[in-house]
Amino acid sequence: MPSSGFNFDASGNLYGETLYDGSGPNYCLPGYGLAYALSPGGGWYENVFYDFGEGAVSEYPDGGFVMDPGGNFYGVGSPPGTGGDVFELINSGTGWIGNLIHTFSGSVGPVGPLARDADGNLYARSKSFVL
Repeated sequence: MPSSGFNFDASGNLYGETLYDGSGPNYCLPGYGLAYALSPGGGWYENVFYDFGEGAVSEYPDGGFVMDPGGNFYGVGSPPGTGGDVFELINSGTGWIGNLIHTFSGSVGPVGPLARDADGNLYARSKSFVL
C-alpha cells in the first residue's frame, strides 16, 4: 500500500514508496518498504525498482520522494534505533543504487516529505519540537 504522495517524470511514469513490502501473511506487513514505478501504456505497469530490505540503504521510507533534474530520488527513512535518516536513490542506468546521506540520533530525525531548493539543498521537518 502506498505510504505517501507520488512523483511523475517527463515520460508520465509515476513513482512512489510503500512503508512495508507486503511479504507477511495475506500480503500485508512486515517488510522494510519498496520504491516502485507505475508506467502508462494501455494500462499501468508496476515495477519495483528498489527494495528497502535487509542491508538496504534505509528502512521504512515514509513521506515521499523528491526528484532531482537527473531523475534521482531523495527521501527519509525510519530505521529502528535511529532518529531517522535521509537517503538518495540513484538511477545508474542498469539499476538503482541507494546512498545514505545522513543518519540522525535520538528523536530529532526528519519527517517527510523533503523539500529541495534550486541549489539542490534538502530540507525536512523534525520529529521533535518545543512548545
